Formats: sequence, structure tokens, C-alpha cells
Amino acid sequence: MLRGYVSSAEFVCDGVDENAVGKSVASTQGWNISDTLCDIGYQPENNNLTGFSAYPAGETWFSTTNGNHYSNPLYFGERSYFWSSTLQDATYVYSRSLYHDTPYFYWSGFNRTGGISVRCLRGEAGGSETSATLPTVTTATVSDITETTATCGGNVTNNGGATVTARGVCWSTSQNPTLSDSYTTDGNDTGAFNSNITGLTANTTYYVRAYATNSVGTAYGSEQSFTTNMQSSE
Repeated sequence: MLRGYVSSAEFVCDGVDENAVGKSVASTQGWNISDTLCDIGYQPENNNLTGFSAYPAGETWFSTTNGNHYSNPLYFGERSYFWSSTLQDATYVYSRSLYHDTPYFYWSGFNRTGGISVRCLRGEAGGSETSATLPTVTTATVSDITETTATCGGNVTNNGGATVTARGVCWSTSQNPTLSDSYTTDGNDTGAFNSNITGLTANTTYYVRAYATNSVGTAYGSEQSFTTNMQSSE
């Protein structure tokens, strides 16, 4: 059901494979790094567009061979598992799982004697029907381009149910810039904002995205590109 929702809502990483929805439900922190595009561990700061925030807590294991329960989590940082309430048979229960080195949200059976991350039930007694999600932010068109400066900005259209603590733009000579690159800080609220980009190199192509941060994490707007002016010969 969750995979169907995120697929129909176009949270698919590559826009083609309807099963490649893992990044949209995985948390932005805790995952081991992968170098493959669309894997959950590839640039995990871009994960969690749905706000589900699945953390890689791994699993514990009960051995049916010797009867021992191994409490140290296996695959910590690599995998996230979630019980369902659907029995596969007398021994196995269906579960969802995420792996750091794949883009998928798997559906498989899991031995009931084991232990996995968490079971999530919406609307259960003592729970809450709503929770905060990432903010929604758009990137403005780049303007006023010179040899070393440019103007951009964005618009935080939704705070995700939590206070926006920072907003601005980030830029790099590589695609998909993040807060690990150069960035501005331009307020801490919803609404439109302007950003002054400085310290650029003449005749160079840059990529820029607006960002907004709340307690859930950092969301990014669409990427814009621009090329600075050539240096004057005078």
C-alpha cells in the first residue's frame, strides 16, 4: 500500500522503475554510503521526500538451531525492516525492508522469532494521525549574472508542519549541490526570498538549488544552471 502510494505520487527515483521508491521513504541520516545513483545510500541527504523517515536500525536474530537470541543489531546502517500485520504462514510474517545499496522498498516474509526495526501503525491508540515532513521549496530563476556574482532565491511554500530554521540557496560546479557546498542563509520562514551568490569564477557553469530546513531535515528545490560572464579584457 505504501509503495503504491509513493509510486502513484511520483516519488520514483528514476521516473521509470515504479519500484525505485526507497529514497523517498528512507531517512536522510544513518545510512551507509553507496556510489550508485538511486540507491538509498547515494546522497542520503536527498532522501525522505515523503517524511516516512525510515532509519537503518537493522535486525536482531533468534537462532532456531541453538535457541540463542542475538541482541546485537545486524546490518546496522545498511538495512531497515518494518513488520506488517499480515501472516505469510505459521512461521513467517510479511515485512517491508530497505537496503542502503538498492533503490527498492522490498516486500518479503520474515521469521517471527527474529526482531526488526519497528512496526508502524497509523492511527493506533496513543499515536498521532499527523507528523512533520520535509518543507516544500522551489528555486527561483537566476538573474543579474556578472563575472563573479549572481542573484537567485526561492519560495518556501510549505513548512512541512515544523518551523523552518534555515533557507537559502546552495551552488557548485557539479550537479545536485547540497549544504556541503557553498550556500547562503536567507531567513527562517515560509515565503519568497532572495539570495546573493558571490565568489564565483568568470566564464564558469554553476548549478544552484534553493533549500529549506526544518526538524525533519533539508529539502531542495529544482536545479538551475547558469554561466558567469567572461572576464573583461580591459
